Amino acid sequence: MNATETERLLQVYHRDDRRDQRLLRLVAVLAFALSLLALLALLTPPR
Repeated sequence: MNATETERLLQVYHRDDRRDQRLLRLVAVLAFALSLLALLALLTPPR
């Protein structure tokens, strides 16, 4: 494998890494929102 192939593979990996980070951030935000909703549901008195 020559240098240009390695660089191309690294670029592809970096692109995938960026997409994974965005996905992880989205999952973290969703989990945070869900925990806030659960906290609100616990704090509000049952009707």
